[in-house]
Parts: sequence; C-alpha cells; structure tokens
Amino acid sequence: VALVSLDVLYADRAFADEVRAALRTQCGLNRVILSYTHTHGAVTLHGSTPSTGDNDGFPWNSQAAIAFSQRVGQALMDMAQEALAGLADGRVALCRGQSRFGVSRRYPLPEGTVAWRPYDSIDAIDPDLVLVTCTDSHGQLKGLVYHYACHPTTLGADNIQITAEYPGAVRRLLEAEYPGLTVLFLQGCGADIKPRATAEDDHFKSCSFAEMEAAAAGLAGEIQTLLRGNNLRPIELDLAFHQADLCLFAETWTREQWQALLDDPAEPDYIKDAIRRFGTSPENRSRYLPYQMMVLRLDRQTCLVALENEVVSAIGKKIKRLFGQDVLVLGYCNSCVGYIPSRQALREGGYEADSFKRLNLTGPLAPETEDILVGHAANSVSDQLAGPVEKRYSEA
Repeated sequence: VALVSLDVLYADRAFADEVRAALRTQCGLNRVILSYTHTHGAVTLHGSTPSTGDNDGFPWNSQAAIAFSQRVGQALMDMAQEALAGLADGRVALCRGQSRFGVSRRYPLPEGTVAWRPYDSIDAIDPDLVLVTCTDSHGQLKGLVYHYACHPTTLGADNIQITAEYPGAVRRLLEAEYPGLTVLFLQGCGADIKPRATAEDDHFKSCSFAEMEAAAAGLAGEIQTLLRGNNLRPIELDLAFHQADLCLFAETWTREQWQALLDDPAEPDYIKDAIRRFGTSPENRSRYLPYQMMVLRLDRQTCLVALENEVVSAIGKKIKRLFGQDVLVLGYCNSCVGYIPSRQALREGGYEADSFKRLNLTGPLAPETEDILVGHAANSVSDQLAGPVEKRYSEA
C-alpha cells in the first residue's frame, strides 16, 4: 500500500493513472492513493494523454505543465523505491480531537440562498482533527499523518509565490519539534471551508505570510497537544483495499440555458470561456462525471475513504456519522476537476453549486449525487470493516 500526499492544487485522472501504473510496474505497489493538499500556491499536475472527463475548463495543461508533471512523477518513483528500501518494524496508532481552525464560507441568507462570507458555526464545518502516528521499535515517533478539512487559502488570490501554504508550515514546525519525523497531511472534505484566520467581520481577507505562519503554528500546537495527551489507540494493521468506479450523472440543460450564461454580463469570463470551449449543445457534452472511490482498511475499526474532486463537508460528515468506528473521509484524491456539492448546496446555490458551469457536463450534477456517494461509501466501508462475506457468515 502506498499513501502519497502532494503539495499541489490537484491533478487530473491521466496523471493519477500514469503514476499508479508506474508504481505498480516499477515498485510492485498495486494499492495507491494519491492525496493532494489543494494548496492554492502551487500548480496542477497533468498526464500526457488526457482521460475522459479530465478537462476542468481551465486552459493550463500545456506541454510545459505536462513536462513538469512528468518530473514530479519520476520523483515519486524515486521516493517510493527509497521508502521500500528503508522499511522497518514499528507501531501504528490513532488519536482524534477537534479544531476550529476552519470556518464555513457559505453564509445562509433568509431567502434560502448563501453568500460568500464567514459563517462561524460548528455545524457548518468538519471539526475532526485525526492523527495517525508511526513509531519505531524504540518508541521514537518517525511518521505522523494529520487529517483535517480546510482549504489552504490563507494567503488569498493575490499571492503569486509558490507555497505549500498552512499544510507545509504545519509540517515544517512539527518536523523541527521532533527530529527525524516525517509528516504527511491528508486533506478532508473541505470544499466549503476556509482558514479562520482569513475571516474578518463579514468578509474574507488575504493574509500575509506572517499571518499564515501564525495560523499554522496554532494548528501545529493543537496537534502537539493531542500527541502529549497520549490518548492513542493502537492499530494492529489488517490491510484491505477496495476501488469503485462510479458515474455521477448530470441534469441536461438546453442550448438556450447555456447561451443565457454567455449573454449574462454578470457571469465571470472564465465561465464563459469554458462554455465556448465545450459548446452550448447538450449533444456535445458528457451526461456524467467519471468518479473513483477508494477505501483503505487499516484495521477492523479504521478506514480511509478517498474521494475525488472537491467534496463539500456535509458529505464527508454524513459518511463518517454512519459508523461508530474511526472513518477518515478524504477529498481531493487521485483526480479533480470540480466541486461535488451536497443536495442542500445544490438547492441553495453558490460557488460550489455553480462549479459545473466550467465543466464538460450537460448541466448541474443531479441531487442524488450525495446519495450515490454516501451509499457506495457506506457499503464499501461496511464490507471492509466486516471482512469477507464468507468469514462474516462463518462467525455468525
């Protein structure tokens, strides 16, 4: 099993497929999850041959971008081989806490819509902060995975510098505190959550690098408090892996509905550019979004659910609440082209619900999208936690 975290905005399916194929043939790794931190201070990654549904509406998969992506892919091969050569005995454990590091960016309005501004409600974020520790045979902390759901957008759209954002700053601070430690960040379903440090009255601000570092130091401190609390539950690794390939269907808009967006002076230019690229005819657009879901079992009460695209927090929380066990729900895994809104978000509208406008889809994702994802995740996690059907029945 390989769990890879990359400090990039995201990647397309072609990149994920090519990297996983190389890891399989060169390193013998058949079960690979690619997780992107979604820092807005880094690039996207692209495969050499675009796959179905890959286009996110932005014209940034140039030959230079593909060449850089290939360099990243080769670096992953080198890292995987180095990691396999350095395997060592150790112990794995898990602990969980809660953090108010993030704040919702969907402020509910009386008429049933939302505004892009801070909404400080614990119910509107996913507060779970989960740690997975790896210690060597001497009890020395060697690896730490921390999982939280929040956009790495502390710096704002005016930042033009390459940066790993708060996930990288937290990693640097923790690795300085614990010599020899390697830290990975697994992004959650934080599509509608921003760092609390950016919230200022009724709007969001762009933080400075110093403010971003201060916010990251606060989150790193929360992680250290959890580690010092010593409420770690040992994990006796009992690995299993499942992958499901789904289709998330879209509604069908008429040519006139797409043309109305082109004629609307309030519609952003990047949306109009994407519509022109894909056309206004439903016959030339895809009726569904190809979608991969992966489930990695660590033991009989711990699973990672890896979801593609930018999934809103309500869906991640709904999956977790179905189980009393430790279920970590990741967004931004393997490939990403746009947002996956919940049924409520589709009804309310807003930025996340409007993401479909720049995709090559016939219309908005169907309201049943949430049910499809939650249902498949529930079945997959249940199967993984219970084990094979034959064993489950023989023990009954």
